[in-house]
Amino acid sequence: MIPEFVPHFEAQYHALLGRLEKIVTAGSAETGTLETAYQEALRAWQEVAREIKAGGFCNKEAEIYFFKLIKPFFTGQIELYTHRYHALVFLRGGILVMGEKDFWKNEFRKITRFEVTHAGFIRYYHSGKKDMDEQYFLRSASAEPQFPRSNIYDNDPDVSAPYDRILALCIGYGHYRQFIEDQFKKPAG
Repeated sequence: MIPEFVPHFEAQYHALLGRLEKIVTAGSAETGTLETAYQEALRAWQEVAREIKAGGFCNKEAEIYFFKLIKPFFTGQIELYTHRYHALVFLRGGILVMGEKDFWKNEFRKITRFEVTHAGFIRYYHSGKKDMDEQYFLRSASAEPQFPRSNIYDNDPDVSAPYDRILALCIGYGHYRQFIEDQFKKPAG
């Protein structure tokens, strides 16, 4: 059963994607554009988080659905623009001690390490199984978060479940991987 809040949050997410597309296509790949995109994704997530804190969940199935299929898409966008901004700072800031192609290869390896480290959970998520959902996606689950909650946008236990950060990174890294692949397709120079 799909919880009643789903159409509302899906509409918010699609609106967010539209706003991000306008920001990125209207700007350039400079820090100001990426900061604006990050801030837009952050604002959208904060609005969703406020709504969840105010209304809560009607049952554990709704809570699982939210942490498995709603929240990570919002926070995955935050992760994407965090990584893109980080890359731009290194590439444009004179910090880089290697060539640009080597930088992108290192970024790709970082994503691969993450995927290998969390392969079991990622396989579970993509399989559509539900037998571990309570452990992974309920706030009351006894499982320890599998990734530190050191990020500023997502350290509130009222809107966090043990594995939702891994899922946000998985989604964000998926988009970032595509961005990296696009960088390799660009002509040198």
